[in-house]
Amino acid sequence: MSTFTRALPLLAAALLPTLVYGQASLPVVYVLDARSTWQQGCFPPCKCPLGPETPVKGTFKLVSEGFSDWYDRYAVTDVDWTVETAEGKVLHITGSGSYMVGGDFVLDQRLTLDLSTNGGASERFDSGMVIGGGLPRIDITVSINQLYCQDTVIHVIAAPQPPPPPVLYRLDPKSTWQQGCFPPCLCPTGPELSVHGTLTMRHMGFSNWYDHYAVNDVDWTVQTVDGKVVHLTGSGTYIVGGDFALTQRLTLDLSTDGGAAERFDSGTVLGSSLPRIDLTVSINDMYCYDTVIHVVAAPQAVPAVLYRLLPRSTYQEGCFGMCNCVLYPESRITGTFSLAPEDSNPLLQTYALTDVDWHSIAGTQPRHLTGKGLYKVGGEVALTQQLELDLAVNGGGPEHFDSGMVAGGAKFPLIDIQVTIGQLVCFDRPIHVMAAPVVDFNLDGSGDRADLKWFLRCVSGPEIGFASFGCAAADLDADGDVDQSDFGLLQRCWPEAGDLVDPACLE
Repeated sequence: MSTFTRALPLLAAALLPTLVYGQASLPVVYVLDARSTWQQGCFPPCKCPLGPETPVKGTFKLVSEGFSDWYDRYAVTDVDWTVETAEGKVLHITGSGSYMVGGDFVLDQRLTLDLSTNGGASERFDSGMVIGGGLPRIDITVSINQLYCQDTVIHVIAAPQPPPPPVLYRLDPKSTWQQGCFPPCLCPTGPELSVHGTLTMRHMGFSNWYDHYAVNDVDWTVQTVDGKVVHLTGSGTYIVGGDFALTQRLTLDLSTDGGAAERFDSGTVLGSSLPRIDLTVSINDMYCYDTVIHVVAAPQAVPAVLYRLLPRSTYQEGCFGMCNCVLYPESRITGTFSLAPEDSNPLLQTYALTDVDWHSIAGTQPRHLTGKGLYKVGGEVALTQQLELDLAVNGGGPEHFDSGMVAGGAKFPLIDIQVTIGQLVCFDRPIHVMAAPVVDFNLDGSGDRADLKWFLRCVSGPEIGFASFGCAAADLDADGDVDQSDFGLLQRCWPEAGDLVDPACLE
């Protein structure tokens, strides 16, 4: 096997949204694709009936167990799937197992699961060793009897559930930075100085009694007594939880004025006041010469993010089905709206859509749609989404558009969903909404360096197309590529500090 081929599973594994703390890898939640199926009955050479392939929905978790004997190995836990058979019976499938991918001469994979149906005895499902493996995506078939005679077969197609968006934190005025000597050393200790700035926190999962968070985009400044400005940047981790007592720990790798990163650690301390953080981190545990930072921070209210409709958004108007009025062809719909967090729970995040300002045509007649609504994304068994809009057409009374709760949302903050008034029965106005943030691609409430880095990764050049599907959001001039003209629009739309994006910047 070539070095490049051998590296494929390792590179893919690196893309999984895991967070390692000590020796424990966090579980990654996987969601079954809509093409996953369950089938039961007779396979060759037996000739008894074979039931239809039936969709199977649900989730499981994948936990890295390391690399050995040419294979990356994972534990599969918390299998929670449902199947509704052709007879209307609901099957609840639970269990656990293992997954391995790699190989010496050829890339192959194997999925083994011990599954219980409706609480019954576990049965061993095994794919055997098969060629393939494209982590982070999994596409493999498992069965009890290797598709021989009477068998139950499950085609597992799954991908990681996207992590929740990061939460922007701002340092409280009580946050301080101090440098100098601490006991038992007797050299001078400098004054406690105010430290200002922001960081982001993203919940990465729960493991070994702890909730784990990724800390990113640390951007802090300190003005010393002699007027010098110290700039701190970096990232780290935060954990909170515990078996017998509630504890927390903050670990940061911080660079001062672009220098080499140094490890700041609070150690494990009692208590927590999440969503507020109040912890002291230091390099040497406040022993002799040290740098000590008292981090007091809380989530910052995130302002609305400006979204725009992408080129594949369409509007249609007219009669569907048995009704006999004109049905106009699909037309492109353009415009903007604002999106802001509205409410959340462990299963569902709700966003408010405001300032909808869209334009299209029906035949040759212009259509101007204005209004507001709600977008929901999340789910217990599989990732789902719903968009509801109350829109006025050409200044008329509001009409209610609704997608219903449908599968999707995996590419959020990209939104891709269709809304209708009457589910395409008689007169309707179906709208295919494909939209993305104009500047704030990570939805943290501001256009910053993280958004610029994201945009630059998508630059491909004139008439080359997109580097990846998500890069459609970076095509600000809607000409099918990401190039210098898009960067020019990005510069025009880039807000001044504290300002919101001007919707007119793309015109």
